[in-house]
Amino acid sequence: MDPLSRSVLICGLPPMIDDTHALSLLTPFGIVKDVQRKAAGIIVARFLYEEDALAAVENLNDGEVFGEVITAEIAKKEVDLPPTHEYTQSAVWNSKP
Repeated sequence: MDPLSRSVLICGLPPMIDDTHALSLLTPFGIVKDVQRKAAGIIVARFLYEEDALAAVENLNDGEVFGEVITAEIAKKEVDLPPTHEYTQSAVWNSKP
């Protein structure tokens, strides 16, 4: 079984969603092995079973969380974004060309 087929990419989450909120959003669909925040409003959740991931996508895609429309899909590949703080180390106008 491909681990990506059990991973769900969720985008468009409001900024107030933390890991506890994400777990409470996902656990009705099955056992969640882990949740990773990839960037603001984007998480990847890995389920124990593929059918649970599919159920989450089916029920969450184009759904609404705290007034924001979210999208959910089976992850197509692993995405390793740097932590958000790496983008804000210094102002753009302070960088040398």
